[in-house]
Amino acid sequence: MTDLLTVLSALGFGVLSSIIPLFNSELYVGVVAAATQPHVAAMAVLAMAVGTVAGKLILFVLASRGSERFGVGKALNGDDKPMPTTRFKLWLRQTSDLLMAWLGDSRLGPLTILLAASIGIPPLFVVAVMAGVARQNIVLFGIAVFVGRLARFAVVAVPIALAAH
Repeated sequence: MTDLLTVLSALGFGVLSSIIPLFNSELYVGVVAAATQPHVAAMAVLAMAVGTVAGKLILFVLASRGSERFGVGKALNGDDKPMPTTRFKLWLRQTSDLLMAWLGDSRLGPLTILLAASIGIPPLFVVAVMAGVARQNIVLFGIAVFVGRLARFAVVAVPIALAAH
């Protein structure tokens, strides 16, 4: 029963950490890998990846619906943008425009999401919201997040599990 509880808590923590970035999923996976048997750690890694996808899909859908309701997608793609007043604001505008262009592309979008999910650059929280606004394919979004997070969590958990057991 404890193994099942460990896996279910990993699933729940995956959802929580994907919606509230204050909760660190990598740290959680590392602790589970150190404290449990390797087969339980493997199931927890899988559950954490599934939970992360669920949480990011919530952000994706909310951003997508919000952008439809409030016309955000039109504002982001319009030409009536005010000029930024500082270099940082200019850089931020250019970076967000580039990210929106990548996420709006059917080939670059999933690759950008995969990079964000696996290495964290750009941040997956931001990418999930922007992918929803950019109308990225939700199935490709989910698959890319799952594959990227599964790889990232495995990279964290495997060495810790091997060292602890």
